[in-house]
Amino acid sequence: MREVEDMYEKIEQLLDDETKSNDYTVVMGDFNAVVGEGKEDGYFGHYGFGYRNDRGQMLVDFAK
Repeated sequence: MREVEDMYEKIEQLLDDETKSNDYTVVMGDFNAVVGEGKEDGYFGHYGFGYRNDRGQMLVDFAK
């Protein structure tokens, strides 16, 4: 799981260093994350499927 945390830290660092506050940024990839059902503070819609796994929670936290 440490490798996944390191990946998110690297992405965050790149975003901090390379983007401006008024930029729109899209981060895409296969995160092996299951976000699951339910809305999440406007970051994810309510049309998910199943239950959130650990990587899904990490993705939600990253999006926030």
